[in-house]
Amino acid sequence: MNELEQAEHDRLKAENSYLLARLCELEAKLNDNLEALASALAHLSKIIVPANLPRLLTPEQAAGILQVTPDAVYKWISEKRIPFRRAGSKPRLDLAELMAWTVPAGDGKRAGADKKRADVVALRRS
Repeated sequence: MNELEQAEHDRLKAENSYLLARLCELEAKLNDNLEALASALAHLSKIIVPANLPRLLTPEQAAGILQVTPDAVYKWISEKRIPFRRAGSKPRLDLAELMAWTVPAGDGKRAGADKKRADVVALRRS
C-alpha cells in the first residue's frame, strides 16, 4: 500500500469512527426522547376521562379529573373561577364545560374564560 492509499485509508477510518460516535450520540438522545414520551403517555393515560362519568360532576369527581385536591375545586367554585352550577344547594360541574375550561385558547386564555378566570393556574403536572 503506497502513501496515498494509506492516507486515504486513515481518513476513511477516522471518518467512520466519527460517524459511529455521532450515531451513538443520536441513539442515546433518541432513547431519552422515547423514555420521556413513554412517561408522558403514561401520565396522560391516567388523566383520560372515563366514558362512564356522569355529565354533571361533584367537586370530588372534578378534582380527580383535574388532578387537584377537592379543596382546590371548592375554592375555585367559591371564587367563581371555574364554571359550575347548583343542583339544589350542591355545586355541580358540567363535564363538557370543565374540559373546555382546562384547554388554553390560542390567545393564552382558557377557552371560554373571562377576565375573572384568566389568572387560574394551570393544571398540576406530576
